[in-house]
Amino acid sequence: MKFRTISAELMSQAFILLALTPLFSGQILAQKDPGDICISCHRTVSPGIVLQWEKSKHNEAGVNCFDCHQAAEADPDGFMHNGQRIAIIVSPKDCSQCHIDEFTQQKGSHHAKAGDILGSLDNVLGEIVGGVPAVNVGCRQCHGSKVKT
Repeated sequence: MKFRTISAELMSQAFILLALTPLFSGQILAQKDPGDICISCHRTVSPGIVLQWEKSKHNEAGVNCFDCHQAAEADPDGFMHNGQRIAIIVSPKDCSQCHIDEFTQQKGSHHAKAGDILGSLDNVLGEIVGGVPAVNVGCRQCHGSKVKT
């Protein structure tokens, strides 16, 4: 009786491994949309980000993670992640692929240089008029550090 139980367990495990073999070999992953793969993994790894995306206009429009985060070979911030070349930072230049009018309007604005402004003497207006706490919870949330690639 004990032998049959072990044998049944081994057979079921072997069946599962055989069923998953195409997944591990990349056959199924290659057939899935990269964005769907991102979401299925990140739903566990970083559920807050997935929830934020699920409530977004991008989701409503059918735009997924990979649509914005895919990186070209020449992108200095790109790297391989689970078989796809991605970039963590989505820059205004990346957004311009779909939002050309918004990009054109933003690129000439004072706000487009916010990261440089916060690191210079030009930040006096924000820190004196708005106050350091306002700058810390406002501007510095996104523009508070430099990213080197």
